[in-house]
Amino acid sequence: MTEKFNKAYGQKLTMDQKIIIENYVFNQSNPKKLNAFFKSKKKESILTLEAFEDKTNNKHLLSKLDNVKVKIKSLNESNVNDENVLKFLTLTKLISELKKEI
Repeated sequence: MTEKFNKAYGQKLTMDQKIIIENYVFNQSNPKKLNAFFKSKKKESILTLEAFEDKTNNKHLLSKLDNVKVKIKSLNESNVNDENVLKFLTLTKLISELKKEI
């Protein structure tokens, strides 16, 4: 099953997204590892946004950053359900994209 998954989605997902999916699917009985991962990604995303803020001159993007930070800070890293996993999958993609720009 893992091989099929990697073949279908391996090039489309970031390493962090793969970790989230793997932990969500295979470790549902012990969500502590995923909670810790969510917490670290939340912290990393804020730091990455701040680094991006220092590097960019795009006024439109800069005007949106505070709102994005508020939304990230409001994410609940303790809640492991489909909706929250999707939010953190999106967050890790955001981190990946911002790091390309920094």
